[in-house]
Amino acid sequence: MTEQRTIRVLVVEDNPGDSRHVQHMLGESTDPHFRVTPSGTLADGLARAREEACDITLLDLTLPDSSGMDTVNRFLEACPAIPVVVLTGLDDSATGMQAVKAGAQDFLVKGHGDATVLRRAILYAMERKETERTIQGLLHHNNLILNSLGEGVVGLDEAGTVTFCNAGLESMLGWPCGQVTGSNLHRLMHHTRADGTPIPPDDCVILQTLRDGAPRRVDDETLWHRDGYAVPVEILVTPIREAEALTGAVVAVRDVTDREHAFETLRYQLGFQQHVLDAVPLPIVYTDSANVILGCNGMFEAALSVTRDHLVGQQAEDALAPDLAGRLDERSLPADGQPRVGEVRLGDGAGGTVLRRLRTVGFAGPEGATAGVVGTLLDAPSAP
Repeated sequence: MTEQRTIRVLVVEDNPGDSRHVQHMLGESTDPHFRVTPSGTLADGLARAREEACDITLLDLTLPDSSGMDTVNRFLEACPAIPVVVLTGLDDSATGMQAVKAGAQDFLVKGHGDATVLRRAILYAMERKETERTIQGLLHHNNLILNSLGEGVVGLDEAGTVTFCNAGLESMLGWPCGQVTGSNLHRLMHHTRADGTPIPPDDCVILQTLRDGAPRRVDDETLWHRDGYAVPVEILVTPIREAEALTGAVVAVRDVTDREHAFETLRYQLGFQQHVLDAVPLPIVYTDSANVILGCNGMFEAALSVTRDHLVGQQAEDALAPDLAGRLDERSLPADGQPRVGEVRLGDGAGGTVLRRLRTVGFAGPEGATAGVVGTLLDAPSAP
């Protein structure tokens, strides 16, 4: 027998008649069953949301202690994990739209719609919130991957303004990402050559790509550290196109003052972070702390002759060669958190095997504990 689902609904509404009407409409449902908790003020609603836990909140815009968008903003700030459906009056639907833009999942005009409409709005709002959590989790994982790569990555819009940078750039050049984002990259750190002569905008390889859409790779460029000294770098500028229109570029930066620790120059696309990973010119795969494959890039697909759809969600030991899966297990990494390079055997597509080097490094989650492992396939080991 299937267990009945119960949805806990917090109704923050100061009009007793409206509150009873909502309770009556939800009380007609048996699958799912709605357990309603009424509240007449925002302060009481926030307290109940924290203490009693709820799956969704129906939030009136006009309360004795708050009104309008202030009500919405205060609730969303205090309880960001709870999906919200705003209840508006007939003449206040514009504010309902504002509420959705601010983070509410939906709005309903009081007195319009029956029990079916109300139940559907609640279920859809919960589903949209769950989708939002999934997307946020994916973005968080991808940010962890980008920030673990060790090289600088900068995303630009069509005017050369920085829209994204990773921790690698901050470490390399000393510019905090929060200060770099929104600034013009050329004026901030690419304005002058190492000999002190200025770089005119027409001679800037980054701006040239933004003008003509041609990718460029230069191994003797200079960027300027926040402390005022020149950093010799190798850069790869890749255009971003949307519907054939040039909308920006990605700049991958490698500090060439220490080539021993440098990766191959990365090729990135901005817009969706998976495009960035697909542009990295090395096979990369990443797993979570349970050794489940979270994703990989196109080079990894090509190296193993598999598709991303086949790998994602699979246990590494079920989908990959045994020694490769074993090295991706976080328990195989040294306790000091340093990268490790080892040899792995992979199928060559003709029934044989090839020997490759695998670089593995753990990445930390929000709480500081190891959240997973990034594995990068390198060249074949040198002959003894």
